[in-house]
Amino acid sequence: MANYSCINHPEKDYLLILRNWQIEFCDGDKVAAGLLSIFEYWHNIKYTQQEQKAEENRHINDLLQFHSEADLIEKMLSITHTPANIRKGINYLKEKNVISIHRNPNKRYAFDRTRHFLLHPDILNQWLTEREKTKASKKTANNKKKTQKTDSLVTLKDTQQNEEKNPTHPDSTLLFSLLQDYPLGEHIRISSILETLYNPAHYQAIFDEWQHALNQGKVKNKYAYLAGLVTRANKGMFRSTQSQHQQDSQKIATLINIDREKPAPKQAHEIFPHYITWQETQQHLSQQMSKSDYMNFVLPTRAYESDQAIFLRCPNVYAYNFMKTNKDKITSLIDKEIKIYMG
Repeated sequence: MANYSCINHPEKDYLLILRNWQIEFCDGDKVAAGLLSIFEYWHNIKYTQQEQKAEENRHINDLLQFHSEADLIEKMLSITHTPANIRKGINYLKEKNVISIHRNPNKRYAFDRTRHFLLHPDILNQWLTEREKTKASKKTANNKKKTQKTDSLVTLKDTQQNEEKNPTHPDSTLLFSLLQDYPLGEHIRISSILETLYNPAHYQAIFDEWQHALNQGKVKNKYAYLAGLVTRANKGMFRSTQSQHQQDSQKIATLINIDREKPAPKQAHEIFPHYITWQETQQHLSQQMSKSDYMNFVLPTRAYESDQAIFLRCPNVYAYNFMKTNKDKITSLIDKEIKIYMG
């Protein structure tokens, strides 16, 4: 440390340097850390004095230092004013083998019961060395984690780029089965949006979520909303809403034993054997109502058939209300129970 200072400090003024590592070594006990700093300061002075002697005249007793409790309190510069805290700090350092306590080394004062302190720098230097090694290990581990995280992000980005270049197209049969009620122009536009989905396993949930939002009548741009759902799914942020119409669809699919996720045939009337029957029923209904009612409410409906009943799926609330109103008319054409739901 340089002897020069820009401040003209008073001579023999007490100096206390409290370092962060000293507080850490003493587990946050600033009194013990302050005592450690005092012992280090006087150890350095006595070591310098010892070096001025011939090597054969040097003795370990030359490094002993004496401090009364009153002196230590004064040198602590108001960190503590209690002798009990001083004794507690000394005992703490002794337990950690940083200092040892000795009697007066002068044999002429054998009766003297004052305590003389000897600092053991090797213990502290060893602790500081281990501390730096631990810090270096943690830094290396953190750098390794950062590298792994960066590599993972790069891999994920590459994967996403590859998927963007070569998106996995959903099963064409599933597209056909769910979009066959749409006009050709809408069918093509909706398909082009859905085909950008990376994982076809999410296709059904996204389609159902989109249909439910449309049925609520709160979607301003249905194509933009669908594209948003697909984007969220590609980012892993999509969570489907278990709406009532989805639960009804699942119950009906289970009842009539239809696996909507993997329809095997490619034609609608092969997927649903009742399809021709419902087409004939629709033709009869077209002769009994206006063309606009038929086109808007009857033609868009889909039917699932079981041994007990026929389930009519309406695409929106308007078709649902219309079919409920005309349920008796439909029942007269089909000799089965009619169940109408929206989905």
